[in-house]
Amino acid sequence: MYAPIKTIKRNRNRRDDYGKSICVSIPFHKLDREEKMDEIVELEGWDSRSQMLLALVDKRYKAVKGGEVRSYV
Repeated sequence: MYAPIKTIKRNRNRRDDYGKSICVSIPFHKLDREEKMDEIVELEGWDSRSQMLLALVDKRYKAVKGGEVRSYV
């Protein structure tokens, strides 16, 4: 009737990790940030919001570790 299920043996050392997804919450009164993010992605040539956010985190991390601490809140 049905074709048998294929089992694929994988090497134990080979990992199938592809990263992690996170959800970013934007409050209603700051919904314009989504459009600003898309504009930054377009202007700076990023492929996605994800790449842009990771680059901003890296930049901010370097600034904090380098002693240039400013509050953005």
